[in-house]
Amino acid sequence: MNSRYLGPENIVPRPVSVQVSAGRFAVTDRCRVIAGDESLAPLARVLARDVWTSIGKVARPRVADGAPVSGDISLALDPALAHEQYVLNVCETATIRGGSYQAVCSGAASLVQSMVRRHADRYIQHCVVDDTPYAAFRGLMVDIARQPHTLETLKQLVVLCWFYKIRYLQIHLTDTQAFTFPSTRFPRLATPHNCLSLAEWHALEAFSSERGVTIVPELDVPGHACENLKRLCPTRPRTGHQVINPVSERTFDVLDTLIGEMCAVFKSTPYFHIGADEVSYAGWANCRDCAAEMKRLGLGGVEELYRRFIVRMNDIVKSHGKRTIVWEGFAAQGETAIPNDIIIQFFDVYYMQPEEAIGLGHDIINSCWGPLYVAGPHAASPVEMIYKWHPALYGSSGLYALPDAFDHAPALGETAEPTFFYDKPFAGTYFPRVKAIPENREKTLGAGMATWEMRDADQLPALRRRLAALSERIWNPRSTRSYADFSRRVDVQDDRLTALLDDVLQSGRDDAPGMTEFVRTFRITDVLPSASLATLSPPGATAWHTVTFPEPFADRHAELSAAGTGMVFYACKFECGDAMRLVVHLGYDGPVKLWVDGKAVFTDPSGTNPAVVDSAKLGLTAPAGPHEIVVGLDANDGCAHGIFLRLQRTDRPDLLPRLVA
Repeated sequence: MNSRYLGPENIVPRPVSVQVSAGRFAVTDRCRVIAGDESLAPLARVLARDVWTSIGKVARPRVADGAPVSGDISLALDPALAHEQYVLNVCETATIRGGSYQAVCSGAASLVQSMVRRHADRYIQHCVVDDTPYAAFRGLMVDIARQPHTLETLKQLVVLCWFYKIRYLQIHLTDTQAFTFPSTRFPRLATPHNCLSLAEWHALEAFSSERGVTIVPELDVPGHACENLKRLCPTRPRTGHQVINPVSERTFDVLDTLIGEMCAVFKSTPYFHIGADEVSYAGWANCRDCAAEMKRLGLGGVEELYRRFIVRMNDIVKSHGKRTIVWEGFAAQGETAIPNDIIIQFFDVYYMQPEEAIGLGHDIINSCWGPLYVAGPHAASPVEMIYKWHPALYGSSGLYALPDAFDHAPALGETAEPTFFYDKPFAGTYFPRVKAIPENREKTLGAGMATWEMRDADQLPALRRRLAALSERIWNPRSTRSYADFSRRVDVQDDRLTALLDDVLQSGRDDAPGMTEFVRTFRITDVLPSASLATLSPPGATAWHTVTFPEPFADRHAELSAAGTGMVFYACKFECGDAMRLVVHLGYDGPVKLWVDGKAVFTDPSGTNPAVVDSAKLGLTAPAGPHEIVVGLDANDGCAHGIFLRLQRTDRPDLLPRLVA
């Protein structure tokens, strides 16, 4: 890390005002983090660890009470500041004042980004940063319904959002492929092997709230419905289209219950997203309930059932104290008026124009398909293309083929009326709509990046620079800094971000109550011929050649692909001084089988391919004496990527097993 590039002038997103002066604030073992308001105590604890992590885990600050003195970091709420405005003042003390908890969190991110590591010194240059965002809604949406995600990855995404001042993390919980929220009222609704537990969701909510990141749940209805949800809310007769019954009282009772259960977990959000995009009306064409309702109300078409469904859903969402967000998916005009307290999130300018929505009184969010959609690690716009974008520029996939639209887009505040850059089809695209609308700070809440169908392991590599670019465009779009300057600042911050993301994995292990890690994983390098996983026995001990591998997840894709076929075995040996209860944490990518002391205890003959990390937690009792665990990973299809294995004891903290190397 090149220290001459570190300091307050390298904050991302670029602050509105930065003034640097002579002098340094030293970060030492005597440094304390003091919350001037009791509500800031959670952030004080988080910041103390993040400071320690980002400077190489030396000179760890401690959280303390009382008045700050020289060498302390203090956090304070200041009602004189705007809601998201913060002031970071670094001199003898480092003080962060903010108009809200979220504002102080933004100031904490800027403080962490400003720290310098130079040889044995850890310090922050004296400075005053006075900063506030252009847009209140700065979001990231992640799709966990198409590809399972671990709690650890979602926590890392929260840290990424906090680090770059993205306030809202929208989680696409449901889609055709899966229902990922564990309903207590409807326990069979959740999709097996793609559903975090309620305890894990509560843990994520707490983790994100501490960092000022708000989770926005999305229940995508009435389209994009999985089979389990369709069975709860069926059309009559049942349809092959992925829609639920839009008129049945049973449907609204189910959805009311589900929204209530989700809101009971995600308490901090002011919003609830109901999806409502890409509905197949054909799925309602033969529904007797739909036909009867249309006749009763004298409606002209099934699209009116869709509009009435949104109205009813808005009433339910408001009854739970939240505000409704929907994806753009209905026309501006119709027999049924859409309430203007609903927020419309635009990903295209096809169903309705953003200026039409504003004219009807709606607040809007810009999730411009190009460049703010990330669909797989390679179907994403270059970072520079995102950096050229601005919050008043809307469009669809046409932007992928016509990036020069950004060069011709008017500057913020200069657009007097909607400006179409392209309004007819051209070769290679099918939605060639690109436009700028007049700047409207009151009704345009902000913007959000959306990732679709992304594998768990691909999220961070695809997002860490793209989300930084989006953040700068919606935090300070009038910044005159060049893309080269932005790219340099992100380079400066990336090592620090990596340390914080890695610490999420470590702190998760540190903080597990009653659990102590005591075994590192060993790997058997032999690749054996293809065999039936169900009947396979572990290899003989004499054939093992073991080496340690400390990675949290050992990515062996290249090696396994080169092997072509066969089984790759992993193993660990340990010895217990007395009988104890253990938990085996297994994460894997591909068909897998696990043996404990030669006895098969777990088999997943399919795994999940392509490359999505599955996981299992297995309880066992280990008698006194030596033991061995062997895992076989099937590399026959060339899609397996790797594995992790961890043992933890759950009781008798005085008994630590002894490793056998």
